Amino acid sequence: MINKTISLIKDAPGYCALESGAKKAYIDVVLRLLGPAFEVVTDLVPECADELAYWEDGRRFALGVLPEGPAITLE
Repeated sequence: MINKTISLIKDAPGYCALESGAKKAYIDVVLRLLGPAFEVVTDLVPECADELAYWEDGRRFALGVLPEGPAITLE
């Protein structure tokens, strides 16, 4: 019964666009939280601060979701 209902929902017009938009929104929220989380973790976890101490100034770390999705760049 549940599988049939899920199948009907997935076959609904516009479901793919809705699913794609929901995934992008979810990833956007996660990446927006990830940047500040790095700052907090660096303050709280000495091992993380030690690891990042060896990075030269201006080094960047980037994540993204292709082809058009959200992205984050940490410097």
